[in-house]
Amino acid sequence: MKRILSTALFLFVAVAGFAVDGGGIITSNTGFLLPLPSDKEKPVTNLSNYEKVSLWLTNNMNKKGNSFFDMQISYLFTANSKVFTDSSKQKDPVINHIVDLDYFNFVFFIPLDKGKAKLNFGRYGVMDQSGIVLNQKIDGVSVDVVTSGINFGFDFGFTGLLNRHTTPVYPKLKYDPSIIYSLSPAYLALSVDAVFPIGKYDHTLGVQILGFIQPKFKKPDYHTFFEISLKGSIIPGLMFDFTGVANIRNSFGYKQNACMGSLKLEYYFNKYNSLFGFKSLYAGGGDHTFVGFSKIPLTKVKPMFPMNTWLMGLYASIEPVDSLIIKMSTDMLFYGKKPKSSKSPFNGFEWNVGLNYTLLQDVYAGFDVGHFISASGSSDLLMNLKFMLSF
Repeated sequence: MKRILSTALFLFVAVAGFAVDGGGIITSNTGFLLPLPSDKEKPVTNLSNYEKVSLWLTNNMNKKGNSFFDMQISYLFTANSKVFTDSSKQKDPVINHIVDLDYFNFVFFIPLDKGKAKLNFGRYGVMDQSGIVLNQKIDGVSVDVVTSGINFGFDFGFTGLLNRHTTPVYPKLKYDPSIIYSLSPAYLALSVDAVFPIGKYDHTLGVQILGFIQPKFKKPDYHTFFEISLKGSIIPGLMFDFTGVANIRNSFGYKQNACMGSLKLEYYFNKYNSLFGFKSLYAGGGDHTFVGFSKIPLTKVKPMFPMNTWLMGLYASIEPVDSLIIKMSTDMLFYGKKPKSSKSPFNGFEWNVGLNYTLLQDVYAGFDVGHFISASGSSDLLMNLKFMLSF
């Protein structure tokens, strides 16, 4: 572990001597989660505090500007505490110190006769076509080629050197949460995708295959995803985005097949840069459960993940004055598989409202409030304050 941190620090210091541009970001987030109705046996308030300082560097590696590198390292401080009405139940907050190498990436742009290619090497961000199966950092190499309007992509990477504090995944292994850099489960990851233009209205058809395998375990552990996506406009201003995913996995000898489908409809208004949208997502598979790779919640107040879930919701955003954005969303959640008991398939309802303001592109302030109401009638109210400063 010390070698990883020492190497990251050495790279940052060494590269700083050659970088032509650099800066930093300070982020602060404070959250209040209030369970309702209150209960003496349960915490009255869950307090969370997140502080992050990031330093980044970037530099062109030649005069043409078709190759460059960038890197970013971060220090995170997190504190979580539960406040009880009964002081005898009160405990000290859980504090974590986390150090991370966010990215260290070499990028090369290669001109082609009828297009261009982009080569990434190092630690960089990856996302699948659905944005739900895979959305995280990875150590590896990627190649993207654009020719005759067709996009081809290839990624090969490894997850075993990532910090699991900042890159949560579904595969679980025991670890010590107090370690500042705890290694993520080690998987080899492979992705191949292509996006084709179709029709005359900027429609695109995308296909993608993703595979993840754990090479060290005695029992097989692999996850394979087959994706197809269709995006485009229906009428001027109205856009649609559909993605279907089939999942085949063998997790330590336990085989499962499942699927996920998502649909978004968005209408854009010229006035106030506003939009209104509808979304729906189903993740299930009968007796089986759909499981992605990156652990990405679908909701904010009470994190719900795309596992045995059917979600429907509305969302909107508007910019009434320059740099002030108001966002709103509502979500209805159901179980993807009907419960065996007489329990209702309804899981809960959540609404969120957020205000974000950016000043001179360097200062950002945000306030979010959300409320989740479960089928049983209990609920949670969440309030978040966020501040970000770039320098």
